[in-house]
Amino acid sequence: GARIINCYNLGNVTSTEFAGGDTGQTYGAIISCFNTGNVKATKQMVGGITAYIYSYSDHPIAIEKCWNSGTIDSLQYAGGMVGYLFGYQALSECYNVGNINAGGNYVGGLMGYGYIQGNTTDYTVQNCYNTGNIIQASVGDPYAKSYVGGLAGVFYNNQGKHAFLNCFNTGNITNILNDGKFIGGIVGFFSIESDVETDSGIKNCYNTGNIQAAGSYVGGLTGNLYGGRINNTFDSCYNTGN
Repeated sequence: GARIINCYNLGNVTSTEFAGGDTGQTYGAIISCFNTGNVKATKQMVGGITAYIYSYSDHPIAIEKCWNSGTIDSLQYAGGMVGYLFGYQALSECYNVGNINAGGNYVGGLMGYGYIQGNTTDYTVQNCYNTGNIIQASVGDPYAKSYVGGLAGVFYNNQGKHAFLNCFNTGNITNILNDGKFIGGIVGFFSIESDVETDSGIKNCYNTGNIQAAGSYVGGLTGNLYGGRINNTFDSCYNTGN
């Protein structure tokens, strides 16, 4: 896949869909890039670095050593780094300090929705953090169900010993979506394929952000954990947020 290296954006970006600070859609890897501009998608798919990324096995880490400080605004699939990620590994040494505003599903401080299909090392998200505040408010979508996390709104993992390793969130999460579900300080909805054995789902991670939610399935670390043969669901993790 292609690689985008040592790039940056300082301007504001607005689109209907697939709005990214550095790129709208990426097939490959993004390394050592940053964005300071505000990024908005009036419909869906928005990220401080890229709106959508698909990573390949030749460089399995999708986004590495990147950061965002711009405000993110979208209806759904919104993240400080990426709105929708599909690939082998997700993020390494990335951070977001920009606030995120969304009106629908799949919202995270780093990624809105992540699906990991396989990887070559023992982590999928490592040494990453979010300090931006997340606000999710209904804009009249009757099918919106929420899925909000300090790091990821939804995260499906079918490989790797640790899904989240050495990560944290300090941003506050405010969900005023009617009957909003699956809200967590680290990840909102976390699923591991049932035939995969992992050492731990979330290791050496913590949340200090406050969570205000209008619905159910809310947790300081994760709103929901589903499937898999996990030896330690949480290993050396803690929450101090209200």
